Amino acid sequence: MIAHCRAEVGGQLAPRRVFVTDSLPRTEAGKLYRHRLVERFSGVTPR
Repeated sequence: MIAHCRAEVGGQLAPRRVFVTDSLPRTEAGKLYRHRLVERFSGVTPR
């Protein structure tokens, strides 16, 4: 996925890490809880 992004948008805009998850934390309004994502993946090794 990272190699594809680098080929399409260049190295500066491509993600450095990719995490795979079954679900994303969301608020009651359906918005993404970004702080909880950071907490969840802060100590995880990316694939």
